[in-house]
Amino acid sequence: MFETIARLADGDARMGITTLWVAAQKASSKGLSNIPRRLVEDSISEAELENARKTFSKLNHHQRVLYGVLEENGPLIQKELYARYTEEHDDPVTLRYLRENHLPKLEHYNLVNIESTNGTKLYTLLEPQLLSA
Repeated sequence: MFETIARLADGDARMGITTLWVAAQKASSKGLSNIPRRLVEDSISEAELENARKTFSKLNHHQRVLYGVLEENGPLIQKELYARYTEEHDDPVTLRYLRENHLPKLEHYNLVNIESTNGTKLYTLLEPQLLSA
């Protein structure tokens, strides 16, 4: 079972622990004393969603607004993202502060992909519909 979890989690300890927890909850609700492989395999998508929810709950208001802008508008270049963010946020930070602090955090949390081409950065969500989940 642990080999299956390690393979499915692709080396991500947090994902492995969450997958084990979800699979254990499923086994317990079915009255099982052990966790069959099929339950582990069935639990990976729920574990991914649970980890995404936990990550999203850690975001500050600025980061949540950025996430919401990308969710509503799709991939945006930095200039467009900042313009939409300033429309949505009551007290927006400067572009420089956003670029140096909030956007890298979203990338670090694996919520946003930043693709740079010829000096232009394109921001794309990696976890679409997290707000509605």
